[in-house]
Amino acid sequence: MAMPKPVNVTKSRAVRFADLARDYADNTGRIDFNNMNCWQAAFEVGRRSGAISSRGVHQLLSQAQPQNPAALIAGGDKIATAAQFRRVPPGNIIIFSGPGYHGSGRRLVHVMVSLGEGSAAGSNNTAIRESPQWSKVDIASKWSGGGVEGCEVAVRDLTDISRPHCFVQ
Repeated sequence: MAMPKPVNVTKSRAVRFADLARDYADNTGRIDFNNMNCWQAAFEVGRRSGAISSRGVHQLLSQAQPQNPAALIAGGDKIATAAQFRRVPPGNIIIFSGPGYHGSGRRLVHVMVSLGEGSAAGSNNTAIRESPQWSKVDIASKWSGGGVEGCEVAVRDLTDISRPHCFVQ
């Protein structure tokens, strides 16, 4: 009896990004992002997964300005409900922004990687009252109570933006 030919299934960059983020969350002791802030850690996981090029990480870091997250949020979809969180595809970045200091507009609060079905992974999650270690958080359940202290949330697919050569390999 002839064996069936193996099917060559290539995971999308976004799925590889989410898979590695989930793997790191499941094996917390294996990875240490203590010397990085949350967005640096999220972008580094994207680089390690092959979803984001080194050049793309550099460009994203230049957009992740704590006092002006507008460039990072640009092109993202606003998320406001638990149901919307549950529909965010794996491998998207979730960007939390909050009121600026002294009435100065918005500020970047937190960045995580969507794992799909309302979950996300990230480090330094104390900004959303969770573990400081790289860990998985059920964001949809957290948002069912109205969110986190005035945060607005945008979701951005790094693998499907207007200039992909800048962000992905």
